[in-house]
Amino acid sequence: MRSSSKAGLFLVELIIVIAFFSLASAHCMRLFAYSHVLGNKSENLNMAINATQSAAEIFRASGGNSEHILRLLAGSEVTGENITVDYNKQWQPDASGDFCLTMQIEHEDAMAIATIVVTDTDGDMLYSLLVYYYNNGTEATA
Repeated sequence: MRSSSKAGLFLVELIIVIAFFSLASAHCMRLFAYSHVLGNKSENLNMAINATQSAAEIFRASGGNSEHILRLLAGSEVTGENITVDYNKQWQPDASGDFCLTMQIEHEDAMAIATIVVTDTDGDMLYSLLVYYYNNGTEATA
């Protein structure tokens, strides 16, 4: 009778240990999935920053001239009063529209101001940048 009591106790202990490890493994899997999502968000943020900085450099090099920007910014097109570039998931200019860079240019006296915003398909803003260019009487060449 004593041996069956020990065997039952061992089985209960084994079930508790298995339950503990299954809960721990489920939690670890959840953490791995979250780290994957967080890694993708971080990669998209970095690529959005790179695209925005490239567009800002092109804006400054062109002196705020829309025609020069359209010629220099790969995949760009005029949408209303804005210049837009659509990017695919690999951040290559593409009409798929997974990500969208929008540049709105305003001119005030000798100052050109560009608001550059990168959004995803849901319209959530990934990154934005405000760029000023002061034209001190010299014409920018691009």
